[in-house]
Amino acid sequence: MTIFGNQLDFISTIIGFFILMDPFGNVLYFSGMLEDLPKEKRFRTIMIQLLIGLAIIFIFFFYGEYMLYGLYVSYASASVGGGIILFMIAARMVFLNLEESEKRKQLKMSLPPSVTLVAGPGVLAFAVIYSGENLTVLGAYVCVLIPWALSSCIFIFSAFFLRIFGPKGLKAIEKLMGLILTIIAAELLLEGIAQYVSGGMAWYISA
Repeated sequence: MTIFGNQLDFISTIIGFFILMDPFGNVLYFSGMLEDLPKEKRFRTIMIQLLIGLAIIFIFFFYGEYMLYGLYVSYASASVGGGIILFMIAARMVFLNLEESEKRKQLKMSLPPSVTLVAGPGVLAFAVIYSGENLTVLGAYVCVLIPWALSSCIFIFSAFFLRIFGPKGLKAIEKLMGLILTIIAAELLLEGIAQYVSGGMAWYISA
């Protein structure tokens, strides 16, 4: 144990949040969103949206366990469901081509940036599932702030990353992150099944 809690849970949660925020996959969308904004308003707009997204994540991360408890959902069920959702997101990240990515970009343009950038459905599902992990309060804050800060830097300097890697390079990075997410999804799914088999069906998360 460290000041952040269980070290393995701490590291895996950071990695999971960062991959699900998908900063490299969202660079194309983000650069398109900035085109319609005056340069003097871009940074302020970016930070407002990123901070709103961060607040949403914290709400789900700190109160997700109570949400599951209120819905009478066991950890086993939440883990299996979360694993399936992450599998679907990972498959999209791995197999989505550039043409489909452009269509996704147009769809995202109609959604609130705070949701699209950092607080998407995958991130919130992950936050709820991992809300009961063995982390201290400091660890919980840090394991959200680190991936959020890294993603925010990538979004803020999206033009630089787009110029360096290009659309195909960014897509290749997104595919690699999708493969890592597949492993995390498999672990969640197997953990949920194991919990269910060992009696998890009758065990519900306590507040």
